[in-house]
Formats: sequence, C-alpha cells, structure tokens
Amino acid sequence: MGVIIRDPDILGGTPVFRGTRVPLQALFDYLEGGETLEDFLVGFPTVSHEAAVAALEEAKELLLHALKCECLSTSAWGKLWPTPKSTPTS
Repeated sequence: MGVIIRDPDILGGTPVFRGTRVPLQALFDYLEGGETLEDFLVGFPTVSHEAAVAALEEAKELLLHALKCECLSTSAWGKLWPTPKSTPTS
C-alpha cells in the first residue's frame, strides 16, 4: 500500500499523503524552495518522516522508470534536463 493516495473526496483527487489532507506537491514545493525535509515535517506534523521518505522513493522510482522506458515526451525531458548551450572556444 503506497503512502500517496488519490481520492476524489479528498482535495478533489489531488495526490495526498495517506491518512492526511497534505498534498504531495507541498513536499516538492518545500524542497524546491530550499527548505529541508525536517522543515516540511515541522510544517506538516501529520506526515511522518517515514512517509515523506517513502514518497520521495516512490517518486524517484517512477522517474527512473519513465526515463528507462522513454515514457517522457521530448518536451518533458527538456524541461527536466535542458541541453546545455555550447560555449564558443577561442
């Protein structure tokens, strides 16, 4: 049983941590904003450390699978990892 669920009766089906109304996106937003996992857990005490780590592991596995099977579109791939621009050599 995963730590993230989608239920149309909870926040309109937004993925949330099981047993809470805390959106998974909140964790990503905290980390993207430079906050730590501990900061997130303080802000959302209904999410356990184990659940947060498990959610990150699930996200990692999904991303690695998508990359392996090339399930990501070219445009999605470019947003995740843009091709570095060439720098002219002297």
